Amino acid sequence: MNNQGICKLVISLLSLVPVVLHAQIELEVITNPEDVRIHHIGPEDGLTTENIYDLHIDSYGFLWFSSDYGLGYYDGYSVRTFVNKENDDTSLPDDFVYTIYEDKAGNIWASTRRGLSRFDRGKEGFQTYYPDPQNLNSPDNNIYFVEEDSKGIFWVFSDAGLLTFNKDDKQFVRFNRNPIYLYNPKPQLLPHWADVMFAEDANANVWLSGILPSNGVYKYDREKDAFTLYQYAAGLKYHQSIIGTFSVTLDDHGSIWVSSFGAGLYKLIDETNAEFKQYLSEPDDPSSILSNRLEHIFLDPSGDLWISGLSGFSRYHFDSDDFTAYHVPLNAEAENIFLRFSADHKGRLWCTSWEGFYCFDPNSNLIKHYLYDPVYPYKVYYEDRAFPMTAATPAHANDIIDLVIDDRGNTWVSVLSEGIYKIDEYDKSFRHYSGQHDISSIYHDKDGPLWLGTAKKGLSLSDPIRSEKYYTYQAGPSKSLDKSIISSNAIRKIYKDKQNNLWIGTGHGLNKIGASGRSDLDRKPAISFHKYFYEHPDLESFQGNEVVDILEDSMGNLWIATDLGLSLLDRETDHFSHILSDPEDLLQNEYSFDCSIVELFGDQEGYLWIGTTNCGLFRYSIDDNSLIGYQNIPGDKTTLSDNNIRQITEDPWGRLWIGTSEGLNLHDRQTGSFRFFGAKEDFHGEMLQGLVCDDHGNLWISHNQGISKLSLTRDDAWLDKPLFNHYDASDGLQGHTFNRDAVFKSASGEIYFGGTNGYNVFHPDSIKVNPNRPAVYITSFYIDQERIYFDRPVYEMENIHLKHRDNIFSLGFVALNYSNSHKNQYAYQLEGFEDDWTYSGNTREVRYTNIDPGRYTFRVRGSNNDGLWNANPASINIIIHPPWYLNTMAYIAYVILILLVIIGYIRWRTMRLRKDKQRLEQEVKERTATIEQQKNEIMAANKELENQKEELLSQKKELLSQKEELQQTLDQLKETQDQLIQSEKLAALGGLVAGVAHEINTPVGISVTAASSLMDETTQMAELYKQNRISRNEFKEYLNTANQSARLILSNMERTANLVQSFKQVSIDQSTSQERKFKLKGYAEDVFRSLYSVLKNRKITIDLDMDDDLELDSYPGTFSQIITNLVLNSLTHAYDQHDEGRITLTARTDNDKLYFEYADDGRGISKENMGKIFEPFFTTNKKMGSGLGMHIVYNLVTQKLNGMITCESELNKGTRFRIEMPLA
Repeated sequence: MNNQGICKLVISLLSLVPVVLHAQIELEVITNPEDVRIHHIGPEDGLTTENIYDLHIDSYGFLWFSSDYGLGYYDGYSVRTFVNKENDDTSLPDDFVYTIYEDKAGNIWASTRRGLSRFDRGKEGFQTYYPDPQNLNSPDNNIYFVEEDSKGIFWVFSDAGLLTFNKDDKQFVRFNRNPIYLYNPKPQLLPHWADVMFAEDANANVWLSGILPSNGVYKYDREKDAFTLYQYAAGLKYHQSIIGTFSVTLDDHGSIWVSSFGAGLYKLIDETNAEFKQYLSEPDDPSSILSNRLEHIFLDPSGDLWISGLSGFSRYHFDSDDFTAYHVPLNAEAENIFLRFSADHKGRLWCTSWEGFYCFDPNSNLIKHYLYDPVYPYKVYYEDRAFPMTAATPAHANDIIDLVIDDRGNTWVSVLSEGIYKIDEYDKSFRHYSGQHDISSIYHDKDGPLWLGTAKKGLSLSDPIRSEKYYTYQAGPSKSLDKSIISSNAIRKIYKDKQNNLWIGTGHGLNKIGASGRSDLDRKPAISFHKYFYEHPDLESFQGNEVVDILEDSMGNLWIATDLGLSLLDRETDHFSHILSDPEDLLQNEYSFDCSIVELFGDQEGYLWIGTTNCGLFRYSIDDNSLIGYQNIPGDKTTLSDNNIRQITEDPWGRLWIGTSEGLNLHDRQTGSFRFFGAKEDFHGEMLQGLVCDDHGNLWISHNQGISKLSLTRDDAWLDKPLFNHYDASDGLQGHTFNRDAVFKSASGEIYFGGTNGYNVFHPDSIKVNPNRPAVYITSFYIDQERIYFDRPVYEMENIHLKHRDNIFSLGFVALNYSNSHKNQYAYQLEGFEDDWTYSGNTREVRYTNIDPGRYTFRVRGSNNDGLWNANPASINIIIHPPWYLNTMAYIAYVILILLVIIGYIRWRTMRLRKDKQRLEQEVKERTATIEQQKNEIMAANKELENQKEELLSQKKELLSQKEELQQTLDQLKETQDQLIQSEKLAALGGLVAGVAHEINTPVGISVTAASSLMDETTQMAELYKQNRISRNEFKEYLNTANQSARLILSNMERTANLVQSFKQVSIDQSTSQERKFKLKGYAEDVFRSLYSVLKNRKITIDLDMDDDLELDSYPGTFSQIITNLVLNSLTHAYDQHDEGRITLTARTDNDKLYFEYADDGRGISKENMGKIFEPFFTTNKKMGSGLGMHIVYNLVTQKLNGMITCESELNKGTRFRIEMPLA
């Protein structure tokens, strides 16, 4: 092998050995990338000033800021600002707040011109501490910032030098022996100094930079309680060029690094001898640091060391002790100083500078520069509309003061005199182009130009790379033959066929641009427009001048829809045939003149779908020329939601989607039905304008409220719970309103939607879903609309105790999601009062009224802007205490009181029993003595009783014989009683017979008299007849007399028969016990007729007060005996023979009972006799009565009728008998 071969072999082997070669990298900067939007927070959000200095994300996630007019925080919705209030020592001591610091306990501290203030989160007030409380304007009180060390001691940097502050004893300590001052304490630099000039080593020693003198770094030795200044050696290069020592950092190896502005980077390698190693920028050494003018030394989360400075930054490599320098070009006229680093959760570095701020990805070396530029200004969002900043660059538009990154990926920047800006990691990448307005149609050639149709300003051509540059083609005179101009400025449709011809439908004619009619866009291309117009009556021209849609079907047929119908182009003859030339062909109805075609769509099965205004949807079969219509039927939810069709499309799985002016519809081809998607499915768009499916099959919809995405899959599982995502102007859309059919999907998968303010373009894969579940906090509590402050913030509390009268309260809450916070959703529940969650939309407050005393738990959940809900609801217990007389202590007092009463009663009872015992014992003694005496007496009496026993036995025999005699006598008495009762009945019957005889006597007597008179007249007339001497008048008179006599006899005999019948019935009823139905009043009248003989000579009036129709199903004989005995009792005992009186019988029924009353107004019954009246043989008139009448009545009522009878009487005021008996 020759030498050349050996060299090649060595080189080859060396190439296999890994060698790290670090060099300077020239970064390619992307300035103001289009996929990033910058949001502004200013006075429109509640800022009281735009001079914002320090920014801080606290441990809860709230954004705090200091300003020249107070301290405030932002929760994604509004700004809460705290300022100085005169004569209020709980407010800030001064409006000018330099910096913010949060200590390890989570307290917020504000450094002001008049002291150090601690914020009370609960009461939202401040406690201020003064180094010099005697002179509030002292330089000591002008505090710039504070830092807390590992011992909890605050290092306070003030205008009078360095101090420490002990939070426990609230005392400041000044280092008089070592006065240390800040290098440049400008307000806009203080947030920077607070981050870069303080470090603490493992021994709790504190290192300070950024101070005077400029040639070293201070160390505070905690054991010695003294400062040591480590100065750079005078022999180090550029020692005289040092302007200041700006940053000190401790790396993971324990080394101290110090940056200088003018003499590079220093590393303290020998603390004892104060020896530094200097790192300088060497033009001939690519692995040296980028610049000698350095700012921040930053140790990133992975342990790498980054150093910012002039024109870029450097990365230190611990293994090789050298650097990779990153040069960031700005422009030839200006130098840029990179200031302070921050790192986000993706490992990217954010850095502020004199000219805007940067985001650098170390993995890809991609750097983005955010800079105010009049050509591409920051986009500032007020409410839902986007406005650029003023055309002229503000003096401080790129003067970045502070930059912080929260744990949700948001980057916050304070800009001098410009407020706060935010870059949202999860902003939606909807690019908005506003160079053309009122976009009506879009088409983008693959790797070619972008065609835009406008509603009134013609056709525009644009290069997507230089999208702000447009070439416009507009119309000339009507039906102009000039091929360089288009037929109309009202563009309706841009469509490219399979032959690469571009067809443009307009409000007046059809235009075709051939495949060779387009070129690159270095200059405005010369385009030739071939025009087609409606030529009446030329049947070979297309019908109607307004071309609304163009479609090429699967067989290559080109369909043209116009305002007058549907035409088909014959490509060979360039002539048109009319398929549907009249709206009547579509639908026969009285509104057919409003029916026109607006949409054409060809599906995978080869059908042509036709959408119309007012006439619904039609499916046209090209093969057999058949047409099937689908219309809305009011009340039928399986039909189209509306007959005004806006858009038609088909997803990759063959499902047909129809947009109408009322919403979105899915067509079921098998059943011919439709499913409507509306508010129930969380879809709120109505006037649908565009439908398109992305490469994943998801459906994108433009409508009158923005753009929505419906996630679809091959199977139909998604139908059970459709998932919609909604986007509006706050997501970067051109506005809320989009135009119909202004939708296009390019070959690369990008989707275009056009509207009144331009158009949006995006790739669906770039629309990121915000994965951050927001933290939810209960932020405020109100009692009857009055804010209540506690010792702690509400979100740190577990319980709130209320009095019973404080039962009307409200709670405020917030979900900390800064990405389109107005889209955050909330749900809450007061457990113990509500069974279910209440979904309140974006409402962040709830009010409860009239809540009863008890223990409740309030819970609240929140979602982010993309509907992702937090996993753990915020909660707080609300205990409403009952009034004092119902609380636990009251119940305990009640129990104690009851126990005391019981104890007192027991004690009293014990004493009482003790006394009773003593009394009983005495009584027992006395009784014992008495018993002894009685015992003796009994013994004596016992003997006497023995003697009497024999006498009693003999008397017993005699009594038994007397008993037998008495039993015989009793049997004879009962027999006698029965005979007397029967005698009473016979006597009553006798009376009845006498009455009957009297009643019958009169009509019978009259009848006898009339019969005798008639006999005499008849005898006389017979004599005259024998003598033949009867005259007409005599015979007429005889007939008249005979007629009257016959009627008189007949009426009296009928009366007699009725009387006999009624008396017969009464007598039968009295002598028998048969049950039957009878009218009580009529039957009582019959009974009184039967008593005529005893009533005729008495001046007694009988009143029957009862209904004529009162019918009973009972024992009429029993009622006859009761009435008869009561009447005879009144006649015997209540009245004398010549007394006048009134007897009243009353009867009524109620609740299946009969209430019967008998009353007279006679002399009454004495009290001593009232208890005896129902006894047998009791009478007060021995001459007239037997004493059994009322006894019989009592037995009949109680035994026969199962009723009860009572008597009321008062002397000289009459007597009343009440009988109550069941009807059944």
